[in-house]
Amino acid sequence: MATLISVLLATLIFGGRILYLYLRRRRTVELMPVEAGPTADADEDFTTPVPVRVGDMQMDASLQYFIVRNECMKPLHISSGDIIGVQLFDGDFTIADVKQGDILLIHLDDDKFHGHKIRVMDHAQGDSFHTYYFVGRQPQDSFEPHAFSTIRGVVREINHPYHSAA
Repeated sequence: MATLISVLLATLIFGGRILYLYLRRRRTVELMPVEAGPTADADEDFTTPVPVRVGDMQMDASLQYFIVRNECMKPLHISSGDIIGVQLFDGDFTIADVKQGDILLIHLDDDKFHGHKIRVMDHAQGDSFHTYYFVGRQPQDSFEPHAFSTIRGVVREINHPYHSAA
């Protein structure tokens, strides 16, 4: 009888831990997709969150996370399927804190594109930023400068959840 109790107790303790680790690896959250390429070719809905398996990835509560679509930031080591953490503007972090080379989160809602995209900040002119993305390894200027009012924040974290899986 003591052996049976020991086996049951061990199963509960170790089985519970194994179940916890299994469920943690399968943790899924809803993230907004963000376009990392030309918006003219975008064929996905960028206004609706999608379920993304993040596993045991640590998520900073001060950042907002997005799932990247497209390969136009590959020279900056951001690929489709990567999860980016964005520091959104607030009272302490403003548009004045943006520096050349920062990767910007931009929100568009016009007749061409609805949703978020990321671009690299090149320089400021008036009340807008000139930005670029990449075609292959070559920088490609964005079609138009982006008004400060469309900039939501700066990418601070890049996670490659599927690169380490295998």
